[in-house]
Amino acid sequence: MVYKSFLGAGSRRRTGEAAPLRLLLRYGLRLIAISIAVFLAFRLISFLVSAYRFHGEFVFVTVEESSSQALAALPLGFERLSDTFVDCEERILELPKKPFLWGVSLGTYYSASSQGIEFEEWVKFSRTGKLTVPVGRPVDVKGRDLSGEAVPLVDNPARIVRGELVVERTERSGAIRFRYGDKRVTLRPGESWAEILALVDGVLVEIGADTWESALEEYLASGVPVTRVAVSNRGFWPKTGVYARGEGVKGIEVLP
Repeated sequence: MVYKSFLGAGSRRRTGEAAPLRLLLRYGLRLIAISIAVFLAFRLISFLVSAYRFHGEFVFVTVEESSSQALAALPLGFERLSDTFVDCEERILELPKKPFLWGVSLGTYYSASSQGIEFEEWVKFSRTGKLTVPVGRPVDVKGRDLSGEAVPLVDNPARIVRGELVVERTERSGAIRFRYGDKRVTLRPGESWAEILALVDGVLVEIGADTWESALEEYLASGVPVTRVAVSNRGFWPKTGVYARGEGVKGIEVLP
């Protein structure tokens, strides 16, 4: 009996010590659950507010990459038919398929070309006002040589860029804030920004706006690869101006 009583006392003692731990764990889990619920509710409210504020329009941005020597070979019979039509004067956008634009606050058009030949193009939308543009991402486009064999058309290392361009914020005023390399830029509707980079003896050189013409002439004459990246905030575009192919105005070029 003494032995049984001793065991029972120890069991009660251990149970009494564990009770506060269980209580602490229970309240801790409740606190975590409440915090997650509050965070999700805040995100949902923020999204609904943004969706309401951009219910009939979105901010449209164009990002254009143009390289001097990104063509690995002159394309023979290469013809890339665009499935996107952008009219920046009439604010019309025609796509292969009309997207669901509820809540969208930002639209971005990206194109990459060399010597007037476009080899990459897409349009993306964002409901958060944030978007990453993979400028310079390697592309695999094939052309044909004189014998009819498929050959790589794009020389990706000749695309002299800083990497991803990240749109970090879209304001209700229409302003966007983006990061490109070590640069942070804010563009209001109607404003543009551009940068020209050259690869000189393996060193990345930024060409200043005051020397663009003379430096470009020198680099192009000496065969130095040069790339221009231009970003334009085209302002507010009506969502009613976005069509599926065949519904709106047809075309295959980006108008200035």
